[in-house]
Amino acid sequence: MEVDQKWFQKIMLPGEWLSDSHIDVILYFFRKRRIANPDVFTQKFTTTDTLFWQKVNGCWRMNQKAWNKYILPKDDILIDYAMGLYPRPSLKWSEVDVIYVPINLRNTHWVLGVVHLRSRKIYIYDSLKSINKPNGLKTLITPLAMLLPRILSAIKYYEENGDPKGDKGWDIEILNNIPQQTKEYVQYFPWQHACFVIYTIILKIVNITFFYVHVVVIVECF
Repeated sequence: MEVDQKWFQKIMLPGEWLSDSHIDVILYFFRKRRIANPDVFTQKFTTTDTLFWQKVNGCWRMNQKAWNKYILPKDDILIDYAMGLYPRPSLKWSEVDVIYVPINLRNTHWVLGVVHLRSRKIYIYDSLKSINKPNGLKTLITPLAMLLPRILSAIKYYEENGDPKGDKGWDIEILNNIPQQTKEYVQYFPWQHACFVIYTIILKIVNITFFYVHVVVIVECF
């Protein structure tokens, strides 16, 4: 991936919309650090990239009418994600407890999905609740809730016993008391917020600022 001055300016300046590449780079460094320094982190985790949600959403839209008969192809890229083959570097889902998933709603707003594999639950961090009613937001996240059982079954995550709950969609919980974006950060706040969530959950760092996240990304890129 090639970047220029404008790419870095969007990270630093208020009112700028972060592209998929910005989000993917941020997540890349989280995965890279997790793999290189596993003892630093309090949580066994990995992340997807922005393409993952596109594939999940597309698969659901194409097959939802005949979902009971749908079988995930063995060569599907979603299985590669679970096997730790994509994005690079990454970890196998069988080696982690949590997966962080960037989710784009209607191509206008990012939310963060935090997938807890053992409890079969998806927690949603939404920094702009004013545009998404809870039931509507859960409907938009349904593709992920329905695809996860299929993906895990394909990699034999539950081994010989199989998934105890079969193909039943996972529970989705929209978290409350989440900081909400302001007008100044109306376009690029959502993913800054996601970075903040990951830092505070994984590293237990409370006094981190969004500016610090920006600086980390820029320094890492060089």
